[in-house]
Amino acid sequence: ALAEKARKRLVKDPFAMSNYIQALFALGRESELQGLIDSEDWIPKDSLCSLVIGTLLLNKRRFGESETYFRLALGVAPENPQILVGLAQSLMRPIQQELLGQYILSWKFPPAFVPSLKEAHDLLSRAIGIQEGYEARNFVTLAHVLRADARRMLGDHSGAISDCELALNDSPADSNAFQIKGLCLMRLERLDDAVSCFEQVQDPEQMAQVLYPLAMAYIVSDKPEAAVRILEPRWQAFAGAVDQLKIADHLLWAYGDLKENNKAEQVICTLRASWPNHPEALVAIARYRRRTGKEDEACVPRSFQSRNIL
Repeated sequence: ALAEKARKRLVKDPFAMSNYIQALFALGRESELQGLIDSEDWIPKDSLCSLVIGTLLLNKRRFGESETYFRLALGVAPENPQILVGLAQSLMRPIQQELLGQYILSWKFPPAFVPSLKEAHDLLSRAIGIQEGYEARNFVTLAHVLRADARRMLGDHSGAISDCELALNDSPADSNAFQIKGLCLMRLERLDDAVSCFEQVQDPEQMAQVLYPLAMAYIVSDKPEAAVRILEPRWQAFAGAVDQLKIADHLLWAYGDLKENNKAEQVICTLRASWPNHPEALVAIARYRRRTGKEDEACVPRSFQSRNIL
């Protein structure tokens, strides 16, 4: 109510209008936004209003719409680092979500994502340059972390690690920076360093995201017992959920290295009972059979052989 009174009293005031728009979203009335813009067409032409709308839509995961408003804001205020970072986020977040959970060491990066990542990289570089002398470092740190992830996905692992280190200088406990740095170190086959990075991740959500690459790093660096230690609790926790399929593949690999054949067979029995015809379950079993020398049992239906992941 106060925000609406201020908006009506202060005609065409960007601050009053921005507060009002934020109040609409907080109250779940964002559907009224378009009518408001139709009646007051100056709103999208104002950099602050467009920045606020873009940020609110970004937080709602409405990435295409947020990109539109960030571009409108950037057209008015091209040197505003907050707008530059917001636009970069709206370009990167859909890609990050699309690739979340894929096999880190075997994915083929979709070429359609490259133009957006390159644009995001350039936007973040501009934002970092503008903020070079700023005393407040939180926003600079975010820009470095985002650019690190853009560089990682574009294949510039050394550049990504440099950005992560700059971010960690300002924010030593940044879980995102540790995660991205660890992924890059894995790609560079610096497995012990990657493990050290992943083990620094403290945020619960980030810890869940590094579970699979950390387990892989343990396995490849001849520490399968460590992989089992972090995977077994998740195997039980995700009983019946699709996440079990991802865990099973890594867990079977670790059990195979440890010669824990009975435990591996228990996992396979669960997969056959819960996911009898699921391609990922069949491939996980076939991988285990092949690694343990049972080639005659490592048969995968022809329809799944094109996956080329055995």
